[in-house]
Amino acid sequence: MTLYFIGGATRAGKSTLARRVIKKTGLPFLHLDCLMMGLILGVKAWKLDGETDDMIRARRMWPVLKNLIGTMIDDTPEQDYLFDGVIFLPEHLAELQSKYQGKKMRGVWLGYTKDSLAEKKQMIMNDKSADNWLRNKTDERINKVLNYGVSKSRQIKRRCEKFGLPYYDFMPNCEKDLLKVEKILLAKS
Repeated sequence: MTLYFIGGATRAGKSTLARRVIKKTGLPFLHLDCLMMGLILGVKAWKLDGETDDMIRARRMWPVLKNLIGTMIDDTPEQDYLFDGVIFLPEHLAELQSKYQGKKMRGVWLGYTKDSLAEKKQMIMNDKSADNWLRNKTDERINKVLNYGVSKSRQIKRRCEKFGLPYYDFMPNCEKDLLKVEKILLAKS
């Protein structure tokens, strides 16, 4: 069993990378953002919504996610899985690795800097995919989301450094970036 995790800031390219890895490997996949929205909409007592800070949502949802992944490890020990989403943090992988020593787990975290905002905004405006939730938003809203993503990217980068885990400033339309991060994620240990 190998568990693969792709985490990072909103709009960093996690799903783009996940789709590429799935196409190449056929791995079963759990898009954690769907789980997150299902829990936000279904568990009203949590008082979370789509505007709640990603780190708060990640911490609040970690007990559910940790037990879901633990059950998958226990019940399907031969099955590989791929997970992606903003709610999977570097400290989550470190905790899983500590608890399930001997299980193969690999993760990468993606982010971006202010230097890439103009290019990223243009990508969003050109992206016609169904999961482009910013497609019909105002420039002001897109800028707000991207600046938030830069802030979260910095936080995630520091967390990755703390736990010795890989972080990449990433442009998902760059074939070179996709290939590099895909190879690192799928590299044999």
